[in-house]
Amino acid sequence: PPSNRPQLSSLIAMVVWVMLLVIHGATTVGSMPAGGTPENITVVFLLPDKVKVSWTTADDKVEKYDVMYKPTDARVVRVVAGNSDSVELTQLKPDTQYQVTVTAVRGGRKYRSRPVVFRTLEVPKTVVEPTI
Repeated sequence: PPSNRPQLSSLIAMVVWVMLLVIHGATTVGSMPAGGTPENITVVFLLPDKVKVSWTTADDKVEKYDVMYKPTDARVVRVVAGNSDSVELTQLKPDTQYQVTVTAVRGGRKYRSRPVVFRTLEVPKTVVEPTI
């Protein structure tokens, strides 16, 4: 007779981990004051290929932010421009170490944060229980 017990073979176990990485402090480009420099860079891990990066800036007259990111072992840098205080980075490689830097642009001057290094999540493993 058929068993009424649920079969785990049809289930995929997926654990969603939300990690938070906050980096304090920043530097500026050249001899500019640090008032407009993005600080408190926060990385929230959403999926193995997606993170949300956010930051704060003391200066509310920032024209735009350039978010530069790349795998730490790569030479190619991708830039995302925008005027909000956060951005989602997508199409990342799972389980890969990245470096991200946020630059505030105001009045032709650039205020760059310290680089932040993070590792994306691993792809969740599927769990399949054999049927007997």
